[in-house]
Amino acid sequence: MSYHAAFHHKITSHSETRPIIPIVDAHLHFVDFIQDSDGMTRLLAAMDDGRIAKAVVFGLPLKKKWDAFEKRPPHYYLDDNARCYYFHQTDEILADAFLYLPIPARKRFAPLVCGFNPTDKHAVRDVERMLDKYPFWRGVGEILCRHDDLTNMTNEETARVNHPGLFDIYELCAARLWFKRRR
Repeated sequence: MSYHAAFHHKITSHSETRPIIPIVDAHLHFVDFIQDSDGMTRLLAAMDDGRIAKAVVFGLPLKKKWDAFEKRPPHYYLDDNARCYYFHQTDEILADAFLYLPIPARKRFAPLVCGFNPTDKHAVRDVERMLDKYPFWRGVGEILCRHDDLTNMTNEETARVNHPGLFDIYELCAARLWFKRRR
């Protein structure tokens, strides 16, 4: 039996519902739309349960506002009609939790910066400060540009990939070349 056939047989005949090979989660938000989290301990336990070996992790660049007339706090951006706004503190929340982890657990994550307003031409300074403050960052993570109803619920002008506020971010990423340093 060839290696490919043996592997195919193992995958298709396996009775577990969990993966039998390690997985890397390439899109993991540490916080929700109100910047709450269950914490790194629960996250690591969930990763272990799902046999997720490593994860690319970032905060969430937007925070949902709890309007004065709403009796209950929202937890998701579609819970009510309140607006969302860019939230810079999301990177600090992730950094604090990441630094609390023991070194072996940190090696399971590739943390990315995402807490900046992509329509602000000053945003590159905010990103540079965060990258310099915590040298563990692996790059810039999810930038929310044009995301279904969230686009219309976000304060400020509409973010787009060709917004002049992002050009300096792109240049910063190219200058730092994280992917070359990691090889």
